[in-house]
Amino acid sequence: MVTILADRNIPWLELLPKQDVTLIPFETTDELTQFLPKADALLVRTVHKIKPEHVSSLPKKLHFVGSATAGTDHVDVEWLRKNDVAFAHSPGCNARAVAEYVATTIFAAFNGNIDELKSKKAGIVGFGNTGKQLAGILELMGIPFIANDPPLEEKSSFRGCTFEEILQCDIISFHVPLTKTGKWPTNKMMGKKHLDNCNAEVIINASRSGVIDEDTLARRASTNGKIAVTDVWKNEPTTHPLLLNKSLFATPHIAGYSQQAKFKATEMVVNDLCSFFGMTKPEAMEPSISSIINASDGLLLVIKQIHPLFKLSEKLKANPASFADLRNKHPLRNEYRNYVLENLPKKDRIAARALGFEVV
Repeated sequence: MVTILADRNIPWLELLPKQDVTLIPFETTDELTQFLPKADALLVRTVHKIKPEHVSSLPKKLHFVGSATAGTDHVDVEWLRKNDVAFAHSPGCNARAVAEYVATTIFAAFNGNIDELKSKKAGIVGFGNTGKQLAGILELMGIPFIANDPPLEEKSSFRGCTFEEILQCDIISFHVPLTKTGKWPTNKMMGKKHLDNCNAEVIINASRSGVIDEDTLARRASTNGKIAVTDVWKNEPTTHPLLLNKSLFATPHIAGYSQQAKFKATEMVVNDLCSFFGMTKPEAMEPSISSIINASDGLLLVIKQIHPLFKLSEKLKANPASFADLRNKHPLRNEYRNYVLENLPKKDRIAARALGFEVV
């Protein structure tokens, strides 16, 4: 029998094989600390930091840590390795969801005017799973883009642009991990000097908060009318007051929160856990609920109705203290491929199909 301590807010924990597992759900850091000595395995999200400065020690009983997330900067993977604790996460699980969030904010920032968008150039910083998904959407929309990813250039045939070229784009979106060491650190890669020399109309951060200087971005958005879209925050669940107020859309770190992304994240890490402990892997189907929508009033109205970012932004701005509740308790959205649009105006059909909708 394997004892698993798991964040109760990880969806689809029922994928765990019940006959082989004792499940201890937790929510707070105090609960994590209290129950960790009993656990053979620990399952977390980004809200819990698994690092020496946050977890006093790793119990000898603990052999596996899994994060139902694409990112890993909340976990000290090398520390786990030195303590003979295996680690698994879910790379790429939410790439489509984040790309849809970013493309949705771009479309909305320009009031759904696809002709205007085609005259803009987008810069994608980070060309991994999410950056490629976003590029695919932009390409189908007819929006020109360039991409910057020096680490990818070093290990593949990818050839991107310089960061200086990114700064000349009309729209910039970040899709990088947060790293503070190495040849290409991303911590404050968009600092004051970059923001002061950047003419972008829209800057979107749905990756990690530390990659952009929040103070400078907030001042920039408040003084010259440039648009910020902010989903990640340096001191979550506390937000930056000025940036919160001046961002066109300000959301509680939910860009990757779709039913399909969360299912895939849990499925991937549970499969790794089962392999590690020699348990039978689960068999389950990804959630898929097809809905037909009368879209005669246009694509912009449709996405404002079905994507929660618009209402969540309003609620977070009205009550910043609601960050954790908005993030953890708001129903997960469906990705656009689960919707069929009827009677959509012809002018919106290219953009709708690019976002993933079925159009009839």
